[in-house]
Amino acid sequence: MSPEAIERLNLLQKGELNQLEKLKLADDLQKGGSKEEGLALFEENLPAKIDKDLPPEAYLNYGTALLEKGDIQKGLSVYQKLSDSLKGDPKANEFNETMNKNIVSFFKKQEEQKKKQDKENKDKKENKDQQDQNQQSGNKDQKDQNGKSGQQQKKESGENQDQKKEDQKKDQSEEKKDESEDQEKKEQKDQENQGEKKPMPPKKVPAKLKQLMSDDRQLQMKMIEQGTRDLNKKKSRKSKDW
Repeated sequence: MSPEAIERLNLLQKGELNQLEKLKLADDLQKGGSKEEGLALFEENLPAKIDKDLPPEAYLNYGTALLEKGDIQKGLSVYQKLSDSLKGDPKANEFNETMNKNIVSFFKKQEEQKKKQDKENKDKKENKDQQDQNQQSGNKDQKDQNGKSGQQQKKESGENQDQKKEDQKKDQSEEKKDESEDQEKKEQKDQENQGEKKPMPPKKVPAKLKQLMSDDRQLQMKMIEQGTRDLNKKKSRKSKDW
Protein backbone atom coordinates (compact mmCIF):
# COMPACT_ATOMS: atom_id res chain seq x y z
CA MET A 1 0.00 0.00 0.00
CA SER A 2 0.97 3.59 -0.48
CA PRO A 3 2.30 5.57 2.50
CA GLU A 4 -1.01 7.52 2.60
CA ALA A 5 -2.98 4.26 2.87
CA ILE A 6 -0.71 3.05 5.67
CA GLU A 7 -1.22 6.33 7.50
CA ARG A 8 -5.01 6.07 7.12
CA LEU A 9 -4.86 2.47 8.42
CA ASN A 10 -2.98 3.66 11.53
CA LEU A 11 -5.55 6.39 12.05
CA LEU A 12 -8.36 3.83 11.61
CA GLN A 13 -6.88 1.76 14.43
CA LYS A 14 -6.89 4.88 16.60
CA GLY A 15 -10.50 5.65 15.58
CA GLU A 16 -9.56 8.98 14.03
CA LEU A 17 -10.99 8.48 10.47
CA ASN A 18 -14.26 9.99 9.26
CA GLN A 19 -16.66 8.26 6.84
CA LEU A 20 -15.10 9.64 3.65
CA GLU A 21 -11.58 8.74 4.81
CA LYS A 22 -12.75 5.24 5.66
CA LEU A 23 -14.23 4.87 2.14
CA LYS A 24 -10.95 6.09 0.69
CA LEU A 25 -9.06 3.58 2.82
CA ALA A 26 -11.45 0.82 1.69
CA ASP A 27 -10.57 1.62 -1.92
CA ASP A 28 -6.84 1.63 -1.08
CA LEU A 29 -7.13 -1.77 0.62
CA GLN A 30 -9.09 -3.13 -2.33
CA LYS A 31 -6.49 -1.98 -4.83
CA GLY A 32 -3.62 -3.07 -2.53
CA GLY A 33 -4.85 -6.69 -2.44
CA SER A 34 -6.55 -6.66 0.96
CA LYS A 35 -9.93 -7.21 -0.69
CA GLU A 36 -11.71 -8.70 2.32
CA GLU A 37 -10.74 -5.80 4.56
CA GLY A 38 -11.60 -3.22 1.89
CA LEU A 39 -15.00 -4.84 1.23
CA ALA A 40 -15.75 -4.86 4.95
CA LEU A 41 -15.06 -1.12 5.20
CA PHE A 42 -17.35 -0.42 2.21
CA GLU A 43 -20.22 -2.36 3.76
CA GLU A 44 -19.77 -0.64 7.13
CA ASN A 45 -19.71 2.90 5.71
CA LEU A 46 -22.11 2.79 2.72
CA PRO A 47 -25.85 2.77 3.35
CA ALA A 48 -27.97 0.38 1.30
CA LYS A 49 -29.81 3.30 -0.23
CA ILE A 50 -27.68 5.57 -2.40
CA ASP A 51 -26.62 8.61 -0.43
CA LYS A 52 -26.07 11.46 -2.88
CA ASP A 53 -23.97 13.25 -0.28
CA LEU A 54 -21.37 10.53 -0.69
CA PRO A 55 -19.18 10.38 -3.79
CA PRO A 56 -20.60 8.03 -6.47
CA GLU A 57 -17.05 6.59 -6.91
CA ALA A 58 -17.46 4.93 -3.49
CA TYR A 59 -20.55 2.99 -4.71
CA LEU A 60 -18.83 2.20 -7.99
CA ASN A 61 -15.81 0.73 -6.16
CA TYR A 62 -18.09 -1.13 -3.76
CA GLY A 63 -20.04 -2.77 -6.62
CA THR A 64 -16.76 -3.69 -8.35
CA ALA A 65 -15.43 -5.24 -5.11
CA LEU A 66 -18.59 -7.36 -4.87
CA LEU A 67 -18.15 -8.59 -8.48
CA GLU A 68 -14.52 -9.49 -7.86
CA LYS A 69 -15.55 -11.42 -4.77
CA GLY A 70 -18.02 -13.39 -6.89
CA ASP A 71 -21.16 -11.88 -5.33
CA ILE A 72 -22.64 -11.14 -8.77
CA GLN A 73 -26.25 -10.39 -7.84
CA LYS A 74 -25.33 -7.98 -5.07
CA GLY A 75 -22.68 -6.28 -7.19
CA LEU A 76 -25.05 -5.79 -10.13
CA SER A 77 -27.69 -4.51 -7.71
CA VAL A 78 -25.28 -1.81 -6.42
CA TYR A 79 -24.44 -0.87 -10.04
CA GLN A 80 -28.12 -0.64 -10.92
CA LYS A 81 -28.91 1.58 -7.91
CA LEU A 82 -25.98 3.82 -8.76
CA SER A 83 -27.07 4.10 -12.40
CA ASP A 84 -30.63 4.98 -11.37
CA SER A 85 -29.38 7.60 -8.93
CA LEU A 86 -27.28 9.26 -11.66
CA LYS A 87 -30.10 9.89 -14.09
CA GLY A 88 -29.87 13.48 -15.30
CA ASP A 89 -26.38 13.81 -13.84
CA PRO A 90 -23.69 14.96 -16.32
CA LYS A 91 -21.41 12.20 -15.06
CA ALA A 92 -24.04 9.48 -15.63
CA ASN A 93 -22.72 8.37 -19.05
CA GLU A 94 -19.16 8.20 -17.79
CA PHE A 95 -20.16 6.06 -14.79
CA ASN A 96 -22.45 3.84 -16.89
CA GLU A 97 -19.66 3.18 -19.42
CA THR A 98 -17.28 2.31 -16.60
CA MET A 99 -19.80 -0.03 -14.99
CA ASN A 100 -20.55 -1.69 -18.35
CA LYS A 101 -16.85 -2.20 -18.99
CA ASN A 102 -16.41 -3.68 -15.52
CA ILE A 103 -19.36 -6.04 -16.08
CA VAL A 104 -18.05 -7.18 -19.49
CA SER A 105 -14.53 -7.57 -18.10
CA PHE A 106 -15.88 -9.53 -15.15
CA PHE A 107 -17.91 -11.96 -17.27
CA LYS A 108 -15.07 -12.28 -19.75
CA LYS A 109 -12.75 -13.10 -16.89
CA GLN A 110 -15.32 -15.56 -15.53
CA GLU A 111 -15.55 -17.25 -18.93
CA GLU A 112 -11.76 -17.49 -19.16
CA GLN A 113 -11.58 -18.94 -15.68
CA LYS A 114 -14.35 -21.39 -16.56
CA LYS A 115 -12.50 -22.49 -19.70
CA LYS A 116 -9.30 -22.82 -17.73
CA GLN A 117 -11.04 -24.84 -15.04
CA ASP A 118 -12.73 -27.03 -17.64
CA LYS A 119 -9.38 -27.60 -19.31
CA GLU A 120 -7.78 -28.50 -15.99
CA ASN A 121 -10.65 -30.87 -15.20
CA LYS A 122 -10.38 -32.41 -18.65
CA ASP A 123 -6.63 -32.83 -18.28
CA LYS A 124 -7.09 -34.39 -14.85
CA LYS A 125 -9.72 -36.76 -16.23
CA GLU A 126 -7.52 -37.70 -19.19
CA ASN A 127 -4.57 -38.26 -16.89
CA LYS A 128 -6.70 -40.38 -14.58
CA ASP A 129 -8.10 -42.35 -17.52
CA GLN A 130 -4.59 -42.83 -18.86
CA GLN A 131 -3.38 -43.99 -15.46
CA ASP A 132 -6.33 -46.38 -15.17
CA GLN A 133 -5.66 -47.66 -18.68
CA ASN A 134 -1.98 -48.11 -17.92
CA GLN A 135 -2.84 -49.90 -14.70
CA GLN A 136 -5.32 -52.17 -16.47
CA SER A 137 -2.78 -52.80 -19.21
CA GLY A 138 -0.12 -53.52 -16.59
CA ASN A 139 -2.48 -55.88 -14.78
CA LYS A 140 -3.32 -57.61 -18.06
CA ASP A 141 0.33 -57.89 -19.00
CA GLN A 142 1.08 -59.25 -15.55
CA LYS A 143 -1.79 -61.69 -15.84
CA ASP A 144 -0.64 -62.76 -19.31
CA GLN A 145 2.88 -63.06 -18.01
CA ASN A 146 1.69 -65.12 -15.06
CA GLY A 147 -0.39 -67.24 -17.43
CA LYS A 148 2.56 -67.72 -19.75
CA SER A 149 4.76 -68.42 -16.78
CA GLY A 150 2.27 -70.99 -15.54
CA GLN A 151 2.05 -72.56 -18.97
CA GLN A 152 5.82 -72.49 -19.24
CA GLN A 153 6.15 -74.09 -15.82
CA LYS A 154 3.55 -76.68 -16.77
CA LYS A 155 5.34 -77.32 -20.03
CA GLU A 156 8.69 -77.54 -18.27
CA SER A 157 7.13 -79.82 -15.66
CA GLY A 158 5.76 -82.03 -18.44
CA GLU A 159 9.11 -82.00 -20.18
CA ASN A 160 10.82 -82.85 -16.91
CA GLN A 161 8.40 -85.73 -16.37
CA ASP A 162 8.98 -86.98 -19.91
CA GLN A 163 12.72 -86.61 -19.45
CA LYS A 164 12.48 -88.42 -16.13
CA LYS A 165 10.55 -91.28 -17.72
CA GLU A 166 13.02 -91.37 -20.58
CA ASP A 167 15.91 -91.46 -18.12
CA GLN A 168 14.20 -94.27 -16.19
CA LYS A 169 13.72 -96.24 -19.41
CA LYS A 170 17.30 -95.57 -20.32
CA ASP A 171 18.48 -96.68 -16.89
CA GLN A 172 16.36 -99.83 -17.08
CA SER A 173 17.70 -100.52 -20.57
CA GLU A 174 21.23 -100.00 -19.31
CA GLU A 175 20.56 -102.31 -16.37
CA LYS A 176 19.15 -105.00 -18.68
CA LYS A 177 22.08 -104.53 -21.00
CA ASP A 178 24.50 -104.84 -18.11
CA GLU A 179 22.68 -107.94 -16.85
CA SER A 180 22.75 -109.43 -20.35
CA GLU A 181 26.43 -108.65 -20.68
CA ASP A 182 27.06 -110.13 -17.24
CA GLN A 183 25.09 -113.24 -18.23
CA GLU A 184 27.00 -113.53 -21.47
CA LYS A 185 30.27 -113.10 -19.64
CA LYS A 186 29.20 -115.72 -17.12
CA GLU A 187 28.17 -118.17 -19.84
CA GLN A 188 31.36 -117.49 -21.72
CA LYS A 189 33.35 -118.04 -18.59
CA ASP A 190 31.46 -121.29 -17.91
CA GLN A 191 32.19 -122.43 -21.42
CA GLU A 192 35.81 -121.55 -20.98
CA ASN A 193 35.84 -123.45 -17.70
CA GLN A 194 34.18 -126.42 -19.35
CA GLY A 195 36.67 -126.20 -22.20
CA GLU A 196 39.42 -126.32 -19.68
CA LYS A 197 37.95 -129.58 -18.17
CA LYS A 198 38.85 -131.86 -21.11
CA PRO A 199 38.13 -135.62 -20.75
CA MET A 200 40.94 -137.65 -19.40
CA PRO A 201 42.68 -139.69 -22.13
CA PRO A 202 42.08 -143.40 -21.83
CA LYS A 203 44.57 -145.19 -19.80
CA LYS A 204 47.12 -147.05 -21.83
CA VAL A 205 46.67 -150.84 -21.87
CA PRO A 206 49.78 -152.57 -20.68
CA ALA A 207 51.71 -154.35 -23.39
CA LYS A 208 51.32 -157.73 -21.71
CA LEU A 209 47.55 -157.36 -21.48
CA LYS A 210 47.42 -156.24 -25.08
CA GLN A 211 49.40 -159.37 -26.07
CA LEU A 212 47.03 -161.57 -24.10
CA MET A 213 44.01 -159.92 -25.70
CA SER A 214 45.58 -160.53 -29.11
CA ASP A 215 46.36 -164.16 -28.31
CA ASP A 216 42.86 -164.65 -27.00
CA ARG A 217 41.39 -163.24 -30.16
CA GLN A 218 43.52 -165.53 -32.29
CA LEU A 219 42.51 -168.52 -30.13
CA GLN A 220 38.85 -167.62 -30.54
CA MET A 221 39.32 -167.41 -34.27
CA LYS A 222 40.94 -170.85 -34.34
CA MET A 223 38.13 -172.29 -32.27
CA ILE A 224 35.55 -170.83 -34.60
CA GLU A 225 37.40 -172.20 -37.60
CA GLN A 226 37.73 -175.62 -35.97
CA GLY A 227 34.06 -175.70 -35.09
CA THR A 228 33.14 -174.77 -38.57
CA ARG A 229 35.29 -177.61 -40.05
CA ASP A 230 33.76 -180.13 -37.64
CA LEU A 231 30.27 -179.08 -38.55
CA ASN A 232 31.03 -179.41 -42.20
CA LYS A 233 32.43 -182.87 -41.72
CA LYS A 234 29.26 -183.95 -39.86
CA LYS A 235 27.12 -182.68 -42.63
CA SER A 236 29.23 -184.53 -45.17
CA ARG A 237 29.02 -187.77 -43.23
CA LYS A 238 25.29 -187.51 -42.89
CA SER A 239 24.99 -186.90 -46.55
CA LYS A 240 26.94 -190.04 -47.31
CA ASP A 241 24.73 -192.06 -44.97
CA TRP A 242 21.66 -190.99 -46.98
